Amino acid sequence: MSYSTTGNSVFENVTGKQGASARAALAALLEGDRKAYLDIFRAEAAAKLPPEVAEPLLAVGMITKTRPESHYETECRLWENDGVFIATDRFTANRPDRVYPIFLDESDFLARRLEVKEGDDVLDIGTGSGIQAIVCASKGAEATAVDINSRALDFAKFNAALNGVQGRIRFVKSDMFANLGNEKYDLIVTNPPFIAVPSPSSWFLHGAAGSDGLGALRKFLPGAQSRLKPDGRLQIISNSFVREEGRIHVVELLQSAFGHTKLGIHVEHAFSPSIIPTNEYMRRFWGAPGHEEWVREIEKDDFTGVCRAVFTIRMAQEAQTSFEELREPYLCDELLLFGQRPVWLAEPHASGGWPEMLARYGALDKEKSHRISETFKLPVETKCGTLEFECTAFQKDDETYIVLQKRWEGDAPLVRMQSACTFGHIFRSEKCNCSPQLEDALVRIGTEGGVLIYALHQDGRGVSVVDHANAYALQERGMDTVDSYEALGLQIDSREYKNAAKILRYCCNIREARLITNNPDKAYALEKIGVRVVEMVPALVSPERLTSWRARQFLAGPKMGHVFPTDFLTTVRQRLIKV
Repeated sequence: MSYSTTGNSVFENVTGKQGASARAALAALLEGDRKAYLDIFRAEAAAKLPPEVAEPLLAVGMITKTRPESHYETECRLWENDGVFIATDRFTANRPDRVYPIFLDESDFLARRLEVKEGDDVLDIGTGSGIQAIVCASKGAEATAVDINSRALDFAKFNAALNGVQGRIRFVKSDMFANLGNEKYDLIVTNPPFIAVPSPSSWFLHGAAGSDGLGALRKFLPGAQSRLKPDGRLQIISNSFVREEGRIHVVELLQSAFGHTKLGIHVEHAFSPSIIPTNEYMRRFWGAPGHEEWVREIEKDDFTGVCRAVFTIRMAQEAQTSFEELREPYLCDELLLFGQRPVWLAEPHASGGWPEMLARYGALDKEKSHRISETFKLPVETKCGTLEFECTAFQKDDETYIVLQKRWEGDAPLVRMQSACTFGHIFRSEKCNCSPQLEDALVRIGTEGGVLIYALHQDGRGVSVVDHANAYALQERGMDTVDSYEALGLQIDSREYKNAAKILRYCCNIREARLITNNPDKAYALEKIGVRVVEMVPALVSPERLTSWRARQFLAGPKMGHVFPTDFLTTVRQRLIKV
């Protein structure tokens, strides 16, 4: 694949009918022979393609024939998601004009969070492969794509034509805002260069951004502020060094650029859970001779790692400046979830589900202490018939979660955080309420939509099965749940909900929830992570299923801080008298 800034180029070949044919051929290849698609565009290996697929791609120069028997190869990488095709260079860090491949935790992570609507004027600074401008144009916006790299603009033009939106995008070669006029925009978006390099350094790269990786943002922010409409938005994805106390450099830049403006600013954030240890990050990008001293100097600093985040800044007269919410609670501790590698980087309802997508891009960490399964369809038999869920399993050290999802409408889905109960869920014991509560949650979520997180490691409120059994034995002598646990010297409830809450927030992208629970601690755990609980939906049992054992469990609930409707507790007491 050859791109040039003068004369004929692949971009010029794809602007007509051949381009539409190429896009159809790519879709057919992805749908029909996925292995060949992955071989030629991902594994960078020669592949045998059927003539009806090969010919349109040959015509626009995306592939070349290597030998007889219909084998072909390409010099480009190709990213596809939701029907959008983006071509880039292969990953080579030693060429200053390379156009980097799409990474889920960067370009795709930002593209999925673009706040764009039909008719918006959008400015994409440092467009690279053009993905942000293309996504905006596909939603009916008019976009201006800017890059200092001519090769990047050729790629962006090619990709725009490949996706049929070239008429909605203007391409400008410019060092950020230098060659732009005084136009103002509804949305300015950038995925700026972030690779930190020694300073001074003769090693040149369009993706290099100073010794701390934030040089491009320092140059970008002042120009962006002056080109936003009064109600415009600015969206940035950026890497930044993180200190142990939670401070990240990009927040300091935002405070410096916008903290004293007369316009009100509201800042929201969506973090990609990927804090990479500093020394690992430095060695990954800077193992070349001549940079060892600089790497050692970075390691001597008190940086914990490198964090990636999306920042959305809205200019509005009545908004309030709010940088405090970007501080410590959301950084080091809260993002170091299942290890220190980028894991959950796509939306839960993306085509094929996020685990399959991650597996497709080779982003899953298969280490024993940190594992995530593929997503699969799980039919579950309930009192209301068989309901089907999307199921994924997570494991970190001794913690294991099963996540069941059903598509939902609206912003606040039903959520249930359910602990395992060997006696209740497997043997359907009537000595606890676990079985009917689980079944009720499955039916409600299976019909209305939502998420159920099942914690396999939290049997008996976090005690062992043997301790749980001993508590049952004491309860046969008349003790309630609380008294039996205290008699055995056990914590009444030793469960920890932080990781389950993180799965909801960072994996399932849930910001608001209707939480099925009687336990305010679960709601508190969600609120602390950033999921607003708009309603606590009581987890109750129908009166006809209230055995004396189950009634006693509910009456012991207030001792543990559980909350129930008053009329329900009255029904429980009456039922206990009858049985």
